Amino acid sequence: MLDRLIDAYPEERWQGEGQTHWKQILHAATGMKFWFRSADEPFRVPDFGRGVVEGLDKVSPACPTREELRSYLEEVTDRAWRFFDELDDDGLGGPCELTDKLTKADVILEQIRHVQHHVGVSNGLLKAQGLPTAEWI
Repeated sequence: MLDRLIDAYPEERWQGEGQTHWKQILHAATGMKFWFRSADEPFRVPDFGRGVVEGLDKVSPACPTREELRSYLEEVTDRAWRFFDELDDDGLGGPCELTDKLTKADVILEQIRHVQHHVGVSNGLLKAQGLPTAEWI
């Protein structure tokens, strides 16, 4: 769904006021990258070498291109699949490596909800501007 949203917004509005569309996608992807990593794997919010700011409540001095965002999303998706591939039935109920307050199943469910929320916000932004929304998978 996040990949579909990259293509849903018209180019002339990609960097538009508030930058909210691409930030929804970047924020959701960054959440997955954070939670689907091992404890010894360093975490860094991408700035794409231009000072792009991911925070939803901050103005970014630069904007990632669609290609940069798609590439980052691909990297995050690959990491998520590795996270899933490393799980077995026992591991799913085991503690998350980043905090013992959550199981790996909790992390997966939270990320599904998190991504769905930001997909909904992005589709709402599109709809409010009279633009077609991205189809749900």
